Amino acid sequence: MNWVRWSQPGVNLQTAGFLVFVFVHVILVSGLLGDLFVVYQLGGLSIEGIRDGHYWQLVSHLLIHGSWFHLFVNGLMFYYGASRLGEIVHWRKVVLVFWITGLFGGLAQLGAQFLFEIEPNLKLVGASGGIIGLLVCYFSFSPESRMFLFGISAKNLCVGFLLGSLILFLISPKLEFPILANVGRSVENISPGVFHVAHLVHFIGGVVGFFISKCVLSPLVTKEELSRTRKD
Repeated sequence: MNWVRWSQPGVNLQTAGFLVFVFVHVILVSGLLGDLFVVYQLGGLSIEGIRDGHYWQLVSHLLIHGSWFHLFVNGLMFYYGASRLGEIVHWRKVVLVFWITGLFGGLAQLGAQFLFEIEPNLKLVGASGGIIGLLVCYFSFSPESRMFLFGISAKNLCVGFLLGSLILFLISPKLEFPILANVGRSVENISPGVFHVAHLVHFIGGVVGFFISKCVLSPLVTKEELSRTRKD
C-alpha cells in the first residue's frame, strides 16, 4: 500500500512556495501596503476588476489568502502537491501546472460571474485552484496512492472531490437553478458558509490538472521515473 509522505523542508520549490504565501500574508495584514480592504479589492479577482483593466488580478489572487487558516491549509496542500509532483517532473513544470490550473480556475470564476450575473465585484482570493490542479495531476500518475487521513485511493479521492465540487457549485443558491437552489439553501442551513468557497474553481483546476497530466506531461514521464517514485 503506497501511503503519501511529506518531504523535508529545504532549498526546494515547495518550501519556497509556502514561504511566499506566508510572506505575502504577513505583508498584507501588517498594513505595509495600505488599507487591507483596498488591497484585497485591487488584488482579488473579479469580473469588475478585469473590466476596469486590473489584469494583474489573474495572477495576484493566487497569492492572497483570506485568513491565517486559509493560508495554513493552502500552504500545506501546496507543499505536499509540489513536493510529490516534483519527484516526477522538473520543478519548472510544477510551477507551470500550478499557474495554468490556477489561471483556468480564475477564468472559470469570471465566466460564472458573467453568465449567471453573480455579484460582479465578488472577489476571489486563494491558491486553491492551482493547488487542486497540482494534486490531481500527481494523483493521476499515482492513482493507487492513499492519503493518510482518508485511507482511500487517490483515484477515488479525486473523483469524489471533483464530483462534490461540481455538485456544490450547481446547487449554489446564487445561481438560482430551479430545485437545485432549494437544495442548496437546505445545505446552507446545515453548514453556513459552505457556498463561500469557490467550488467551481476547484473543479476546473482539477480537471485542467488531469488534462495536463494525460495530454502534456504523460509523454514526458518515463516508466523508470514512475517506478522509482512508487518504490520510494
